[in-house]
Amino acid sequence: MLKLELGERMQRFGGVPSISASQDFGFSSSVNSSIQSNFNGSPQEFQQDFQVMLTDITHHGLDPNVFAAQYPKETAHMTRAYLDHSEEIITAHRASEIGNATRVKEILTFMPNRKDEDNPS
Repeated sequence: MLKLELGERMQRFGGVPSISASQDFGFSSSVNSSIQSNFNGSPQEFQQDFQVMLTDITHHGLDPNVFAAQYPKETAHMTRAYLDHSEEIITAHRASEIGNATRVKEILTFMPNRKDEDNPS
């Protein structure tokens, strides 16, 4: 409540606007802001498809929350790609291609998929 009131006061005096609950993607305010700027959808849509992406990111040995904090723009683009192209995306690597997240694509390319290591053919 106090944070909301402070944000409203700052807005009235030309300060930085606060992140409202409707803009909360589940991360820090700076990460939320970056995701909001790059996702073009609701936090509910983001969370739904980010949850799908979590499994694949985890298989690469990455912590999804750290991943999102380090690469918020790419996370937003990849999650948007999952939302828009769910029928053709089965991996985070493919989402990074479609979402134009080249830095993340390089990371995922060179990180082994732990799922494959657990089940050698």
